[in-house]
Amino acid sequence: MATSVKGVFPSLGASNRTIWKNCSSLSTLAPLSKSPSDANIKKQFVITNSHPFRLFTAKISTFHDLFSILSSHHAKHKYVFRAATALTIVTTATSYYNYTRLPRTPQPALTKYKKAISLVSPGKTKFLSSNEIDQNINEFELYLLPPENDNGRIVRVDVDLLAANDPIEDKYAASLSSDGYLFGVFDGHWDVHCADIVKKYLFGYIANEIQKLEKEKNKEKLSSALTNAFVRLDNDILNLPLRALPNFESITPEEVTALPEDLRKQAMDCLLPALTGACAVVAYIDGDDLYVANAEKSRAVLGTRTKIGWKAKALTQDHQSGNPSELKRLKKEHPGEEATVAYKKSSHGVLRVIGGMMPSRAFGDAKFKWKLDWHPKIDALISSLPISKHVFKTLQYCLTPPYITAASDVTHHKLTQKDSFIVLASDGIFDFLSNDEVISAVGQYLESNQKSQSSSGRKVDIGDIAHISESGDSGDRLLHVVHDNNASSHLIRTALANGKGDEEVRRILQFPANMRRKMRDDMTVLIIFLNNGENICKSLKIQKPELKKFRIERLTEVEVSDL
Repeated sequence: MATSVKGVFPSLGASNRTIWKNCSSLSTLAPLSKSPSDANIKKQFVITNSHPFRLFTAKISTFHDLFSILSSHHAKHKYVFRAATALTIVTTATSYYNYTRLPRTPQPALTKYKKAISLVSPGKTKFLSSNEIDQNINEFELYLLPPENDNGRIVRVDVDLLAANDPIEDKYAASLSSDGYLFGVFDGHWDVHCADIVKKYLFGYIANEIQKLEKEKNKEKLSSALTNAFVRLDNDILNLPLRALPNFESITPEEVTALPEDLRKQAMDCLLPALTGACAVVAYIDGDDLYVANAEKSRAVLGTRTKIGWKAKALTQDHQSGNPSELKRLKKEHPGEEATVAYKKSSHGVLRVIGGMMPSRAFGDAKFKWKLDWHPKIDALISSLPISKHVFKTLQYCLTPPYITAASDVTHHKLTQKDSFIVLASDGIFDFLSNDEVISAVGQYLESNQKSQSSSGRKVDIGDIAHISESGDSGDRLLHVVHDNNASSHLIRTALANGKGDEEVRRILQFPANMRRKMRDDMTVLIIFLNNGENICKSLKIQKPELKKFRIERLTEVEVSDL
């Protein structure tokens, strides 16, 4: 049965265009062109899904790899191949091909396809060596240690980050307040501006709110203090227009447009934290009391050692419009808007708050929060500039803002002698691993650390150790060898492996910078090892003394000031 393919595929040269014709079978290979002028596309293959037309690129080394890719797809999805003279499949390369003429209808099959191949830039293939993989994963790893002579709850904190965005939009922080430890992971979106502000100021806002309680601290009041700190910082971010333009409330859109360009640029820079967004998960540890506050979908998970294995306790819930409790809250807060307060933009899509974004809680994201009479002024400010990275556009169903809140959910847990560690991580980790798998992987690291005390190498084979969570997860998706000195690095490597081993890590890291974000998100991990009276954490050793180590410092007066 012939597969009908229609449309125009512009090749690298503006004058070279190939009209796609019928192709009778998947295995049919035909040259794009025999013309010498097409030398610039030599050694390239083109693959397109027959309906709708989308282009993808991948590197392969043999024809066997090519047909392995073909056989991995569902039988109903047919692909048409046109080949030149070598063994490189060329693909999405948006920087090389202009395919604006091709329909962009969403198609779930494409996601599966992208996961089945390695996407790389056209040209020379450079496969990452094992050392290069280690450098990628370990580049930002470090250890945070408690202050000297501190015999409290913290043994050490392992930290690592792996970027997908450029620059990375994830941030983290760790500080010691007058009453306890504060740890946080902040996942920015649309850019880094909001995450930078949250990292710089949130702990200070929390410390101020806790100070107000004086000696009346209890579970309810501390939980309220954390939520108040989140909300108060977000309100200050949202009020940045009043700081950027002191007469903002009374000025008209026309007057905004008439302002001098340098003043408009200055005001625009001031607004960036409000126009971008960030989520946050914060752990506050005061003696045996652990409080976790979160807004959006970074997570905190507690790891506890039991007789049968490792137990994972979720300390947060994801704040997405698809979460039934969040959807119920949105509908309750916006009566009469049940059909539009969260809806799918296509049959294959996900629920988005007023069709805009999936998170239902976050800092910033002012277009979902600002009063409607502010919108024309912000639009005038942005559109009147010659170049603007962020376009402010009022969403069609933005009728009764705010729709998104920074108010955090707070969980309290009384730490016991069985509680071994807390994992704070951005959602890039949980896109690959479940809570149970995260805890099992860190437990695996702890056991290997004990086992390596008597061995000179770091790469310890622990395939003979059973890694079983209380939920019944046998840990089959975990790596069988611990490569890394840092527990957070090991967790990132385990997530990248995705149950498929070291070659999958190489495949994922092979993506060029302009393709990475399509395959995964930024990954940031803080693992807080607790002094729980059991040897498994107290005996932790840093295998290489030269690795980066820093003491956790107290909040300064500047850090506890308001925005």
